[in-house]
Amino acid sequence: MYKLTGKLQYEPHRQDFKKSFKARPLIVQFPYDDLSAYYRWFIERKYGLKLQAPMFGCHVTIVRGDEPGWKAKNWKKYEGHKLTVEVSPLVYKQRIFWALPIKCQRAHEIRHELGLWNFHNLHLTIGREFPEDENRYWSPRQREFLKEQAFNEAGEFEEYCTPEGV
Repeated sequence: MYKLTGKLQYEPHRQDFKKSFKARPLIVQFPYDDLSAYYRWFIERKYGLKLQAPMFGCHVTIVRGDEPGWKAKNWKKYEGHKLTVEVSPLVYKQRIFWALPIKCQRAHEIRHELGLWNFHNLHLTIGREFPEDENRYWSPRQREFLKEQAFNEAGEFEEYCTPEGV
């Protein structure tokens, strides 16, 4: 486990996004994209799979854009505040996303303040793969192996990331 510190950012803006982005997420934005870029490089070298970078660079999502946290009276209460998260170096895959599990009790407390349940598994997204490209890069044997690995790691992640007392 290692620690990263970033700033809370409500409704982040992405300048190069082609479609209008109406969702209202809350993220922890980290100053550099080096960590997720390194893991994307590693995945490309090991599995031959080129991942798309996350929409907001290296970040952790606390409130997804489709959640109603923005309706709370204290929305934007912590804009710009620093938040430190603990990051596990163990990569896992969930559907088409590759990520690193994180621990951050304060993030769960912020969700609770906004009236949201803590079912959200906190993670640092490394990148997104495209299903149509999957057959080009992976043999059937590689796909089967990775599905087994992702299931095992996701199961460990569920247990690892359960917040206590919230």
